[in-house]
Amino acid sequence: MDFGKTIDNATAYFQGHPLIGAAVVLAVIVFVYLRVKLAMKLVVAAAIIIAVLYVGAFLVNLTEIGIHDQDKLLDAPSLNSK
Repeated sequence: MDFGKTIDNATAYFQGHPLIGAAVVLAVIVFVYLRVKLAMKLVVAAAIIIAVLYVGAFLVNLTEIGIHDQDKLLDAPSLNSK
């Protein structure tokens, strides 16, 4: 999972739609002002979910790299020259 690409896409969207971006920021400010405790719980929950997704994506990437390297080693000419 490439978070940089996601952030770039979100930034590009809000640059193209500034009124929607302002509405989202205003809604977040009002929500945090009115429900501070709930907002902090949501922030912690979001951080935990993002961490779990990041670790999962990292493990999937490691698995893909391992499979690719294994295939490359099995296709090496030194193994096929019997």
